[in-house]
Amino acid sequence: MEIKFSKYHGLGNDFIIIDYINDQFDYSKLVKSICERYIGLGADGLIVVIREPLTMIYYNQDGSLGTMCGNGLRCFCKYVTDKKYINDNDFSVLTSSGIYKVQMREDLVNVEFLEISLDPKRMGIDTEKDKFFNEVVLDSTCYAIHSGTSHLVVFVNDFKQITGDYAKSLHEYPLFTEKINVNFVKVKSRNELIIKTYERGVGYTLACGTGAIASFKICRMLDKVNSRVTVDYKVGKLLIEETGGKISFTGPAIKIANGVYIYD
Repeated sequence: MEIKFSKYHGLGNDFIIIDYINDQFDYSKLVKSICERYIGLGADGLIVVIREPLTMIYYNQDGSLGTMCGNGLRCFCKYVTDKKYINDNDFSVLTSSGIYKVQMREDLVNVEFLEISLDPKRMGIDTEKDKFFNEVVLDSTCYAIHSGTSHLVVFVNDFKQITGDYAKSLHEYPLFTEKINVNFVKVKSRNELIIKTYERGVGYTLACGTGAIASFKICRMLDKVNSRVTVDYKVGKLLIEETGGKISFTGPAIKIANGVYIYD
């Protein structure tokens, strides 16, 4: 079977994007093949585009169905405008986490985020508390927050002290019954953050949009940053702003390739 695809990245977080095939197609099986780094095309996830209504369906690299991906949404928006599926600069996208308003600014995409929640039940956290805030897990002080998907925020001074095994242990800790994305955050200044994210269904990625929003919101709640910050990643920067109680981010979405994947 030949499947037309495009590949995009947002700050190094890379995605294969395809148009919707049909309801019977096994997208989870395709993901494990097409996103494999050595015998597939290689990507952090697969995005499926439904044109009417405009909908983003997101799959993690391991084939699991994701709820929302911030960098993926920016790439989705660039894809649908490149394809001329959308001719407006301002439009909305339906995701599993709700409808997001976006604004195209050439290769930059601005996304307005929906309500952010501290409800542990929404994140599958096994606790009777009304929020999981300033709690110690595996000797780390943790803050849990839902920003389209579930995130844990941990502040660090030195990323070298955080091993992949430790990140995985936090991610899989039994208290988090659905596992959880883990963000290690260094506050460089009141206007600048450095974040390293261990993502559910993927592992470490070069960037994570919803993780950046989660980290920013926790920093704001703890009065660690101003209302406008940049997040530094290996291949670029993400701008996050909070105005009038609303949070949005602006970042790049870059096309890498178009092609045909031979799927057996």
